[in-house]
Amino acid sequence: MMKIIINESQFTRLVENQNYIDSILDKMSDKGYESLSIDEKKFLEFFSNQERIREKQKLHGNESLNDEEKNILNLDLSPETISLEVEDDREGMSFESSFGDGPQITFIFDYEEKEKNEIHLYGTLYFNGMEYHGVIVTNKSQDLIDFDFIDANIDFTTKDVVNLMDSNYDKKGMFEYFFENDVIPQLLTF
Repeated sequence: MMKIIINESQFTRLVENQNYIDSILDKMSDKGYESLSIDEKKFLEFFSNQERIREKQKLHGNESLNDEEKNILNLDLSPETISLEVEDDREGMSFESSFGDGPQITFIFDYEEKEKNEIHLYGTLYFNGMEYHGVIVTNKSQDLIDFDFIDANIDFTTKDVVNLMDSNYDKKGMFEYFFENDVIPQLLTF
């Protein structure tokens, strides 16, 4: 039997990773795989790949590993580093309204966050020559719950926050239609 000696920081990292993996597996067990964030899914994928390669290394030795497998083994597997390496393939997706002669709306997707019963889709909205940053909120059935966008050029040191709906409330239905029909279905089925 071979003994492996690790230092205290390596042990701490190992315990932290195991705790993180356990929390992901618990969440998956309680709420299903789809409830996991993109970062959590990627972390499990990296962890699974490293474990598979370690098993191969254990059975067949280092010489059985190719360069890519050796690189994967050398990755610093922690939630922080994996999250930084993970990219959402939908990031940067652009959606444009199809209202014909109506005003043009463009939404560019940044990232998604999942909460208990909600999905938050963050991004940038362009309308009437203005740029807004904000969020579209849906439920798990992809129904629009709410949306909130503020002027991207706002000076937060003042209290003058310009919300998209402040000057465009009469167009609320148009925005709802755009989000419900053009943005949400495509982003959540991608």
